[in-house]
Amino acid sequence: MAGPDARAFAALLCGYCLDVEEREQVLVRSTALAAPLLLELQGEILRRGAWPLLRVEVPGEASTFYANARDEQLDDFPQLALTEAKKADKILSIQATADPRELARTDPALIARVARARKPIREATLKRQW
Repeated sequence: MAGPDARAFAALLCGYCLDVEEREQVLVRSTALAAPLLLELQGEILRRGAWPLLRVEVPGEASTFYANARDEQLDDFPQLALTEAKKADKILSIQATADPRELARTDPALIARVARARKPIREATLKRQW
């Protein structure tokens, strides 16, 4: 049996879900596990005359952050992340977790601390079509 058709799914996401139009900047976030779909999305966004901005997280990235971040990195965020969230015309996040237990040993208070610090990014993202 054949797997899902990534090209058809990309067309559905860009058309029906996001209504991607020419000259728009489309921010797409996921992990390397979604590479086939991400490449199809890139192609579909380009065929529509828009600009794809792919942000791909590699396995272990989150746990490496929590294990090594300093206090100021836990309590703040890179301004570029907020700028992207504010400037993107459309935002699509695809959940493709390699290890759902990656952060199981990370202190939940630490995760909550980072989430509080990144609230402005979340709010800016939610204001965009996704």
